[in-house]
Amino acid sequence: MADSHPAIITPEVWEAVQLEEKRRKEFMKAHRIKAFSSNIGENPFASKVICGECGEAFGRKKWRPRPGEYRSVWQCNARYREKGVMGCANRHIDESTLEQVFIKSWNALMENKDACIKKWKQLQKGKNPLQAYRAEKLLEYADKEVLRFDAEQMHVTLECIVIYETGKISVRYLDGTVIEM
Repeated sequence: MADSHPAIITPEVWEAVQLEEKRRKEFMKAHRIKAFSSNIGENPFASKVICGECGEAFGRKKWRPRPGEYRSVWQCNARYREKGVMGCANRHIDESTLEQVFIKSWNALMENKDACIKKWKQLQKGKNPLQAYRAEKLLEYADKEVLRFDAEQMHVTLECIVIYETGKISVRYLDGTVIEM
């Protein structure tokens, strides 16, 4: 029964969650992602790296260049969907490179900090509760130059990183801003 007890969350938070669930479902469908990852400590780029050639998500692979040595790389999940048959020809990217891409893109975004802050404050006051929440999170990081990778910051500010075969990289933030690398 409606209004029979005190609300646990505000109507704005409830609406923001509904909008985010819808966005994630559409994002997962568009990029053939089975589950939206939330384990940012162990796998920060899961569901965040997208192939600019075929549109599928990238997956993390552990490569062993020498015995006892491992490195994490990300490659398009469509590359070897069928064993022994190469699908998507997009290149792989090292996880350490993805970390640097995020750092550089955030710092490039902050070169226009005043314009960003103005945009985020407008979004905060708008009618869309999800955009207002995202703007609030972006504003929390607005005064911080990023010197080392912060998975939490990336998780709450970044929509995705799109990797193209040409080497071009697009970084898309949750407010719609795109930084080309």
